[in-house]
Amino acid sequence: MKKLFLLSAIVVIFSSCFRNLAPFTENLNVENKWTEEELKRIQFYLSDDVIIHREITEVNSKITAGEVKMVKGKQIQEVVIKRGTPGILTYKEGEQNFAVSFEEGADDRSLKFVPDKRNDNRYGLHVSSWAKGKKVGKVNYDGEEYLINRESAMAFLMVDLKQINKLSVSKRTAKGRKIK
Repeated sequence: MKKLFLLSAIVVIFSSCFRNLAPFTENLNVENKWTEEELKRIQFYLSDDVIIHREITEVNSKITAGEVKMVKGKQIQEVVIKRGTPGILTYKEGEQNFAVSFEEGADDRSLKFVPDKRNDNRYGLHVSSWAKGKKVGKVNYDGEEYLINRESAMAFLMVDLKQINKLSVSKRTAKGRKIK
């Protein structure tokens, strides 16, 4: 009996240390009616690895983030954002488009996420366009256009539900004061 109690206590202690990550969905956002400032206090996480890359030309030689390597005689800049990497909302575009940054630095180092109707309204990575007949899309990152493959483009935002439940916002509306 003591062993069972000890084992269950250990399980409870360890399970409280782990994050309870769940997809961030449009429904979660709408139900809670968070403002942009409130959303900036939520810790987001990336569901899957995201790898973006671009070819560096002499005209476009600004290198700010990622790794530069030679592929078939071309300079390629690659940015890798690992699954589970924490990120923060940098800004919103409209009601549903989020820009989330997963690295320190300028807010331009962010990826855009939008609700994906085909995937339970999860906030999925926004790809601006897809190359016809190819499995490569384009995303904007740090003011530059990067290429992304379909696998990376399937990434979505996740949140720690324990943290979300702890986010309490105290709101009140001032009714004004009149001269007595």
